[in-house]
Amino acid sequence: MDIISEVFDHNQADYIETLIKSPVCEWAYLHDSSGTIHSGRTFPSFSKPIYHESKGSLDHQLFHRLEMASVLIAAKAQCKYNELARIRLGMHLPDPSWDGHHGVHVDQQSPHTVVIYYVNDSDGDTYLFDSDRQTVIHKVSPKKNTMLVFDGNIPHASSYPSFGQRLVINYNFNR
Repeated sequence: MDIISEVFDHNQADYIETLIKSPVCEWAYLHDSSGTIHSGRTFPSFSKPIYHESKGSLDHQLFHRLEMASVLIAAKAQCKYNELARIRLGMHLPDPSWDGHHGVHVDQQSPHTVVIYYVNDSDGDTYLFDSDRQTVIHKVSPKKNTMLVFDGNIPHASSYPSFGQRLVINYNFNR
């Protein structure tokens, strides 16, 4: 696991945040963003698929506006850009009825690297788990212009912020 701060200069980081919050970015509602937990609880959120390796660019305008940033993120994560499997934007809003993490999951079954770029400051932490999917091994608080890089086989979960929005760009790179 690596945490990389100051991924971009401040103007670029502000540009990405403004773009993600602008009307250009049309969000879709997800009934359950990360899989239910034992109690059957679901975790509603908003999502914006940008790219998938089997379909290519899913939103051409956003993909091209974020392409150079994505190339830089791949390089800083020590991933090959041409092994990009997915780009997805994620937004969680506060939910005072739940104060734990969301459903523990892995993004894909094949070997991959996960990169989570934090678009804004928030308190909706990312949790990384041991293989038992219950023991928390790391907890990372979102900080604008920071990215978390980890082996995609590590089970993980997001959580709701207590204020504002938790905005991320989630990348998967095949290995």
